[in-house]
Amino acid sequence: MTTTRGRTVRLVAVALAAGLALLIAGCSAPQPQAGQQTAPTSTKTPRPTPTTHVAPVELPSVDAELLAHVSGFVIRPDVLELRDDDGDVVTALSYMAAPAEAIAVLSTVFGEAPADEEYPGTNHTPPGVTHSWGSLVLDERFYDEQRRIDEQLDYLVWPRFAVYFDGPASGEIPMSTIQGIQAGDSWDFASSSPGFQSELYTCIGTPVDVIDVARPDGGDAQSTVIVIESDDATVRWVRAPEMVTDGCA
Repeated sequence: MTTTRGRTVRLVAVALAAGLALLIAGCSAPQPQAGQQTAPTSTKTPRPTPTTHVAPVELPSVDAELLAHVSGFVIRPDVLELRDDDGDVVTALSYMAAPAEAIAVLSTVFGEAPADEEYPGTNHTPPGVTHSWGSLVLDERFYDEQRRIDEQLDYLVWPRFAVYFDGPASGEIPMSTIQGIQAGDSWDFASSSPGFQSELYTCIGTPVDVIDVARPDGGDAQSTVIVIESDDATVRWVRAPEMVTDGCA
């Protein structure tokens, strides 16, 4: 299991890479190759049942009784979906919503408050706090809200929080992408899954689920769920959101 110190270092490094992607768009780099394609294998950990993606619902309509039925997390480019045993979406937490609301929902699901750890900002990234329930980590980011307004960054370029899956499950609740990819799966399984798009470039990781996001200025952006290849050719962790870009410094 990822140590607290290791997770903090990793989160700051990821935030740095994401921040630099916003500063330049002209320096491209090749996407790392996933390795040889062989017959996919998977872990034995149960996976949430994929169903049709739905838009996030208003959190006030979600009560503790409904949250008691949550038995799986599915990470998407724009939301974290909480699903029941039938694969139906109980609620979806938007990365642009208030982190306090998402923290309250997840604390109700897990029956306990998260382990919190602050981390400092850099010249390119804001400070923040990680909120962890076992292998599920919510990364709350303190961006400059006035700059968010002035530069029309109130969309997934500057998410109010991101989500990481450091393992295939947190407690007894499985966590995966819409295709069923989990941390700990073989890279062969991940790379053979529908939606795997190694030709798209991001500052870190490989996209496995991509949607277009409308920008306030009328342009288009893309948001992705990311998987990371570890030294032993397995998926190290899964995270969202991350932007498709032309290059990073």
